[in-house]
Amino acid sequence: MNADPMWPTLGPNIKLSMDRGCAAVIVVLSAWVLNSSLLAVLVACVTAIASWPLYKRFADRMPSRLAQNATPLIFTALMTTFVLAPLTFAFRRIDSMNAFLFSLPGTRVIYFGDEIGMGDNPFLGDCNGVRTPIQ
Repeated sequence: MNADPMWPTLGPNIKLSMDRGCAAVIVVLSAWVLNSSLLAVLVACVTAIASWPLYKRFADRMPSRLAQNATPLIFTALMTTFVLAPLTFAFRRIDSMNAFLFSLPGTRVIYFGDEIGMGDNPFLGDCNGVRTPIQ
């Protein structure tokens, strides 16, 4: 007989499914909390995995005295200087190119209110288009 009638003993299958359900809830909630930085974490993981063979090759060519302590620091500095910094400047260049393209004549622009149909209608008479709701 159970010691506590409010909480009956559960079978091992039910406990396993509850554990899996709790783990799934924790994963979903952590992804929801980290959604703003999840892309940066994924990019960092891909960069780390992609540069691992290069790091191993770099570590093999270093003297044994430096291989344990200074190799990760030197490799990180080199990767930042020659790979990540040019990518940062490339993104700035892309932003300036987008600004240039939107400044050209003939570029379509959505003005405030156009997305909900609040345009100027000259046939309304005494009302301005900014004061009328969806027409």
